[in-house]
Formats: sequence, C-alpha cells, structure tokens
Amino acid sequence: EDVPRTLLAGLGGERRLTNLNHVAELLHAAEASEHLHLTGLSSWLQRARDEAKEGVDESELRLDRDDEAATVLTMHKCKGLQFPIVFAPYLWGARVPKPTDAAHIVPCRDDPARRSMDLRADREDTPQRAITESRKEALRLLYVAMTRAKHRCVLYTGHVNLLADAPVASALHGEPGDRFDGRLDAGRARAEAGPTALLGDLTALATTSAASASDGAPTIAVSVCEPATGLSWEPDDRGPGALQTREFLRPGLDRLWRRYSYTALTSGKHATYATVEPQQPEGLDVDAEDDPGAEADPGAPGPFAPTYDLPEDVASVPLAQFPAGAHAGTFLHAVYELADFRLADFRLADPDGEPGEGEAALGHLLDQLLPEHGFDPEPWRELLTHGLTETLRTPLGGPLGEVRLCDIPRSCRFDELRFDFPIAGGDDHGAPEHRWRLRSDQLIAALQLRAADDRMRAPYLDGLRDLHLGHLAGFMTGSIDLVFAHPVDGQRRWFVADYKSNRLDPQRQRRHPQQHFCHEGMRYEMEQHHYFLQYHIYALALHRYLRLRLGPDGYDYDRDFGGVYYLFIRGMTGADTPREQDRVHGCFHDRPPRAVIEALDRAFEDPQGPAEGDPR
Repeated sequence: EDVPRTLLAGLGGERRLTNLNHVAELLHAAEASEHLHLTGLSSWLQRARDEAKEGVDESELRLDRDDEAATVLTMHKCKGLQFPIVFAPYLWGARVPKPTDAAHIVPCRDDPARRSMDLRADREDTPQRAITESRKEALRLLYVAMTRAKHRCVLYTGHVNLLADAPVASALHGEPGDRFDGRLDAGRARAEAGPTALLGDLTALATTSAASASDGAPTIAVSVCEPATGLSWEPDDRGPGALQTREFLRPGLDRLWRRYSYTALTSGKHATYATVEPQQPEGLDVDAEDDPGAEADPGAPGPFAPTYDLPEDVASVPLAQFPAGAHAGTFLHAVYELADFRLADFRLADPDGEPGEGEAALGHLLDQLLPEHGFDPEPWRELLTHGLTETLRTPLGGPLGEVRLCDIPRSCRFDELRFDFPIAGGDDHGAPEHRWRLRSDQLIAALQLRAADDRMRAPYLDGLRDLHLGHLAGFMTGSIDLVFAHPVDGQRRWFVADYKSNRLDPQRQRRHPQQHFCHEGMRYEMEQHHYFLQYHIYALALHRYLRLRLGPDGYDYDRDFGGVYYLFIRGMTGADTPREQDRVHGCFHDRPPRAVIEALDRAFEDPQGPAEGDPR
C-alpha cells in the first residue's frame, strides 16, 4: 500500500460475465485431475467456496469479451499489457516508510535484487534507504502505468497533502536533467510551493509538447477539473418511515423450482386426524432437525396420545438427564457417525485387553466432541459413555432379531449418506416431457396405497390429505444417518436407520420412563412429526441408489431391502431393554410395501398431468 496501484483500463462496453462456464471449466479440471464423480465434485465445489482464496488467478471472475469492456488492474499485473485508453486516477497519493517504523524492507548490500527486513533498534541509515527504495519502486510503477496506453493516458493530480511523496510529483515537477535524488527533492519542493506553481509546471509541459505534435495534436494536454455542481445530497425531510421488504419483481423466474427436504416440507406441520380438530403440540423434545426448544411449555396431550398406568415415582431412562435440543441432537448424531460400533461388543475384546476398552474409546471420543458442541465433558462423560455404549448393545428386533449396532462392522456402514434426486425432471423441468410439478395430492396418494396397520394407523393415513405440501419441482435432498447391510436368513439385506434423540412424553408430564418408548409411544411420536413421510423419502432414496449401483439384475426390492429402523436412543438401554414379542423398546421398524415405494418413484419421476390452477 505504499502507492495507490489501481488502473482502470478501457472504456464502456457490454459486460457479459461467463460465471457458469467458468465454474464448469474448474469442475472439469478437478474431475480430470482428481478422478471425481458427481458426489465428489459437489464436495469439491463446496470446499472451494468455503476455502476461497483471493488472488488465485484461475478462480478470478472473467468477462465474456474484454475488447469493449472496462478492465481494472493493479500496476504490477498490467506490466507488459497494452490498452487503447488508460485512466490512472490515484497516482497523486503515496505513503512512504517512516523512520519510526518497527521494520524496514531494504535491498541487500551485496545483492540489490534481494530484499531483507531490518528489525534492529540501531539501524543507522536503514530508514533512509527504505524511504529511497520505496520512492524508486513508486517511480518504476509510474512508468509502467504511463506506458500501457496505445492512444491516450489520463492522469489526475492536484495540490493535495499526499502529492509531495507521490511519484507523479517528481515526474511532472522535478527539474529536467537532475539525477534521481535531485529530481525527487525538486519535485517534493515544487509540490509544497502551492497550486499556482504546480499549474505553471503543467502548462509549461503542455507548451513544450506542442513542438512534438502527433497527427497534428500535442502529445500532452492539460485540463482543469471544475468543482462538481448539482450533485450534493439533500436528506429526505419526510422523516423515518416503517421498514418494508422489497418486492421481488424479476419476471419469468420459477420461484417454486428449488431443493426440497423433509424438514422443509413439514416445517410447522403437525399431525391431523380424521374428524378431529387439528392439534399443534408445543415443546416436543426432538432431534437436531426440528427441535422447537427443550424448555418450552409442554402443553396439553394431542389426540390419540397413549396413556400409561404408571406409579408417580417411576424413574426416567438414564439418558433422559442429558439435555434435549438442537445442539444435543447434533452432538449425538456426530457420536454415532464417528464411533466404531464394534468396540462396544465384549465378545470382540482383545484377549489381553480390558473388558471396558470399548467404553474407554467412546469416552475419548466424547471428550473431543462435547466441547465442540458446547457441553462441559465433566458432568456428562460417565453418563454418556455408559448410556451410549448400552444403545450399541441393544437388540434391534424386527427382522434383525438379536442383532445389535455393535454387530455391524464399519465395512457394512454408510454414515450420513447424502442424496439428491430429481423432482418432476430436475434440471429438465419445463421441457415438454416434464411440464408439471409434483402435486401434494399425488405424493399423499402414493403413501395412502399402503393399508392401515399397527405401524401407520388409519386416522393418520386419512389425515394426510390435510398435509398441504404444495407443488414441487427441482430436487429432493437429505442425509440418511445410517445405511447398513446385514444378513437376514442368509440373504444380505439393506437397512435405513435414523437416530432420534426425542425424550418421549406423550401425556406432557415431564416424565420419560422406559414404558414411553414402547411401540405405541414411538408410533405416536412419529405421527406428530411426520417421520413416516421422512422415512418413505429415505427408503425411496436408498431404493434408487441400490437400483443404480447394483443394476436391475443385482437388486430387487423384495429380496434386498430390509426396511427402516428409527432408533429412539434414549430408550435403548442395553440387553435388558423391554420388548413386546419381536419389538424392542426404542427401536421402531417398518418395511414399506413395494407398491408404495414404486408409486413414490413414479410420482417424483413423472407427475401425471396438472391439477386445476397448477402453474406451468
């Protein structure tokens, strides 16, 4: 910043930026050099945006054409280039080092092409050498700036405070024939003489240049900038007004085409039931995606809330002590994502190791993650280490029977599996074959193909017609907590698992005993938050993924898809977790019928015809 170094080169013209083509070029280079596929390219682009570095040539914005466009360059970067017309508006100002500066950059005495930083207290002549070098560098850049133009170079100068140290002072006002030091001193003295002397020097230059006219015109011309008139700002005397949001007036933009997620679709929507007035329970303790606040007033029980004949002093599950809320849910999801489940299995312990080796490893992970999510490790380490280890040792029930999470090796796990799949054509939306959006009634109709059972009850299925999701086009996105493979009856099956940190309390009594995590309690919680819609979307995402990766001959839904587990982890208390036949408390399992998944697949892929009033 010793000298203002900005040039504005060129004039006017249409500015046609090619950002999308530029990004595509960068993505192609990353794909070729790092052998990335679509998911990898998406992650690469996100990292490039998060870690953007200024001054990287390949990522700087480009113009579609620059022959008629204005180009802004530093004087360093424009060396060797030429432009028809150059404006150098800031050469009248400069900053030179001060003798009192803590450090000075000076040429090395034995090798002037190199620079060194002098931090000594007794620097002798170093400050003066640094000032002289700074002025020389400024003059070199001045020469670069003034020789870039083919036809005209426009400089601005005047009687300003910074002019005495600026390179333009010695160039325009120094004595001809003087050596460098003498010319600098003469220019500095002239700049301090006043505006009349400065204007006299410039007029003399213009007169001298008349003798060396080019094409009949003098090579140097001087014009005086008059004070601006009519541009002064006057405040509005109407006083402050109410703030208003600006109206979006851009025509032709489809504002309903976007990325959707389960959370976006169901935000603010709670379950309604046939012939029952809608209820909107508040203060439900749910996981990180949709927790409205753990300390809110629990309110009254909703319709169809299960009741339990429990003593007043019934104990809550141990993990109910850990706070609820967004931070807690995010923390717990991170633990399950990073933990090696197998360490919780005593049967796999090293013969020479301690039985609690797995819990120790989990304790180390908790010590790392708790502070990262805003929790003090000390009061929670012991509770979480034991409680989360027991969740890994809890039988999952359903088709997996006695299989536990600690029986699943990392090689059979996909943690936080992200997905994006198109809605109504995705990028092709608007083409003749993808003209219509996915309507809410089409999506609900696909879900209602399944018959009511003890997992999805008739009142909930009937109430789905009141779940207005709008008209969708674009992409459905999400992240599945866990996808894993495990054999069932000798056949490998694929499962979706979602961790839920909800503290179940259907009667709003601020009690969370083990009994609340029975099948009936979990089902009611899933109805309240439309987790049924969530896991049908997740099941469809995995169905499409397996069909794509394994091919039509390697994948069959009935044979290979094992279903969905929603794991309410606070109710999973180890090997002794209560169960009802094959249903374990805290572990909700369902396997959507194939007809439902295929109907959802068709609805997202090719909505059949518009509804009345559906925008095209």
